[in-house]
Amino acid sequence: MTAALEVRDLTAGPGGMPLIAGVSLEAAAGEVVAVLGANGAGKSTLLGAIMGEIPAISGAILSDGRDLNGRTPRARARLGLGYCPSGRRVFPGMSVADNLDVASFAPAGRRRRLREEAMALFPQLAAHSRTAAWRLSGGQQQMLAIARALMAEPRVLLLDEPSLGLAPALIDEVLAKLRAVAGAGTAVLLAEQNIGAALAVADRAVVLTRGRIAAAGDAAALRRAADLSRIVMGL
Repeated sequence: MTAALEVRDLTAGPGGMPLIAGVSLEAAAGEVVAVLGANGAGKSTLLGAIMGEIPAISGAILSDGRDLNGRTPRARARLGLGYCPSGRRVFPGMSVADNLDVASFAPAGRRRRLREEAMALFPQLAAHSRTAAWRLSGGQQQMLAIARALMAEPRVLLLDEPSLGLAPALIDEVLAKLRAVAGAGTAVLLAEQNIGAALAVADRAVVLTRGRIAAAGDAAALRRAADLSRIVMGL
């Protein structure tokens, strides 16, 4: 079966400077794959390169077997990549509903159903559908950022540190929703510094250290690894 996302020996970075090197991974439909690493390990570079925001120097990026190299971020979105960058980046002056609608490529009727599905996934958004995004709490803004990425009906959802700045209880609530997203058939690639929270929802994980993969395997097995924290920190 063709992987929803396949990264082969990817080296990438701005201006020809390799911030990640030789990275290979894949994610299947319905699977959550965590990318773990300390700050500066290359997680954001990896996701940015997959989305086309950071240039690939060498290697291949494929979605459902289609080569994405050379395609713009917009073209990649239309081919099934959804991206939720670090920092949420919601449109603060727009309502929750408008934030969702603007992210959809679908006709009006389908767009309305997608918005209803997004709000069913995150009920707190339904209660604030006409509220300006800047009035939401940090956790609600993160929910909105994920829901907005889902409005394009992605085959692959890329999330960059969705737990950043959230209270522990909210981290568990937000990341738990990723199992429902995967259960609907979407491949999820989750970049996180929060090792425990990420491994709790992931099927598999890779650990980046200084831009290279230092460990990879089944999420449950990695949770049991006594030296995982040391590997993540590059020690």
